[in-house]
Amino acid sequence: AAFAQLDAVRRLPAAHAALCLEVARRRSYGAAAVAAVRACADEIAASREDEVRRRAAFAKSHGARLPRSLLRAVPGLADAPAVFSPTFAPETAQQPLPKVSLDDLGDDGAPAAAPSRR
Repeated sequence: AAFAQLDAVRRLPAAHAALCLEVARRRSYGAAAVAAVRACADEIAASREDEVRRRAAFAKSHGARLPRSLLRAVPGLADAPAVFSPTFAPETAQQPLPKVSLDDLGDDGAPAAAPSRR
C-alpha cells in the first residue's frame, strides 16, 4: 500500500501536466465554438436583411396590385422573416475553467516557467 502511494506521487506531475493541457484544450474549444456561432449568426443576419429587402421590393412592385383579401388569405405573407438569436454557452459549469492557454504551457504540458524579472 505504501508503494502504491509513492507511485501515485511519482505520477502526479504527469497527471498535473495532462490536466493543464485539458483545461487549455477546453478553453480553446470554447473560444472556437463561440467564434463559429457568431460567424453563423452574422451570416444568417445578413441573409435576413437580404430577405427583408426582397419582401419590401415585392410589396412595392406587386403588393399594391393584389387585393388586400388575397394578401390576408396567404398566411405569413405580411410577416417579416424570423430573427435568429442563438443561445450558446460552451462552458456550462457554475465556475468557468481556469485561465490557462497553450501559450502558458511547455511542450510537456507543464506550466511554462515565468520569465525572470530583474
